[in-house]
Amino acid sequence: MGWGNIWKEDKEYGTKNVKKQNFKKSSQEGFKTAIEFKKKEFQSSFYDPTNDFSERSLSFEIRVDPLTGETSRVVPETGIEFQGREDLSDLIKESEGCFFCSENVERLTPKFKEDLIEEGRIEVGDAVLFPNLFPYGKYSAVCTFSGEHFIPVGKFTPKLMKDALIACRVYAERVHAIDEEAKYCTVNWNYLSPAGSSLMHPHLQPLIEVCPTSHHKTMIECSRRYYDENGSIYWEDLLNKEEKLNDRYIGRTGSVRWITPFSPKGHYEVRGITASYDYISLSGEEINDLAEGIIKVLQFYDSEERNSFNLSIYSGELGGGEHFLTNVRLIARSNMQKYYMNDASYLKMLLDETVVSTSPEEISLRIKKFF
Repeated sequence: MGWGNIWKEDKEYGTKNVKKQNFKKSSQEGFKTAIEFKKKEFQSSFYDPTNDFSERSLSFEIRVDPLTGETSRVVPETGIEFQGREDLSDLIKESEGCFFCSENVERLTPKFKEDLIEEGRIEVGDAVLFPNLFPYGKYSAVCTFSGEHFIPVGKFTPKLMKDALIACRVYAERVHAIDEEAKYCTVNWNYLSPAGSSLMHPHLQPLIEVCPTSHHKTMIECSRRYYDENGSIYWEDLLNKEEKLNDRYIGRTGSVRWITPFSPKGHYEVRGITASYDYISLSGEEINDLAEGIIKVLQFYDSEERNSFNLSIYSGELGGGEHFLTNVRLIARSNMQKYYMNDASYLKMLLDETVVSTSPEEISLRIKKFF
């Protein structure tokens, strides 16, 4: 099949960016949808003014996500890997005493209405969860890890992470208990300004919605379609295939397995996949496994001198279903600097095309020592 046929098949399938799969018939399994890792290399040639206008060719890859059909590009030397870290101590000092700091959180952060959270806020260990003062949806909250104003990437602990994730689970449980239609749950994190954070003080942002966000909806619908066609869960099949190939398989933290996605959504992307369908069904032990893995990824980012990142945890629909597995995605962003380069260009913002500079296979090799 030619490369161009992938996009032709998208149109036949009737869903944006979802390619029509090839079917393989087995006497025992019936019709099966293949998980395929499709990529193609291209070259761009030009006369180089830095070398007396001699001809030069640069290679790049276009990769297709095996679930959604969305594409991404691996383009070497796009800039983010050359960014160093700057001293942030002045910025940290200037911004101390924010709304989320221990001396202000009780006085300056909102409280939930009694019908949702009777006690006003959710507290687990040092984590405090409260309504988002500028909500992105009907059920939009903020969860601080602690009262400490700034925590460097490499200094987060499994306990800080676990307590915050449990607080988010309690919030999701309470929301779904009073509003069964609010079943689309994500837990999100912007760390520092290049990742979209308005504050230095680290915090998660759980979002539970009646209408899923665009990419979350695509993931759920494609996972359901795969399950209907195969009778198996895409995420389990993907993990088994990745572990067998060992090109992008990293390892596991208890019940959570970790990979670098074949077609990444961002720089240095790492994905952890749990064994549970939705976020509220994660046990305390599973959340601990998830927290430990996230900390290992942050330690890797720290070793690579990355100091800004995004995280999202995607849940299956709260309270039902069996075609999805709750999973987390982390990506590195441009480093926090006085004059930082924004890595979200027209390709990402207007063409919805991710460009990364380091291949998932290379990231997998470099992160394995942390697992």
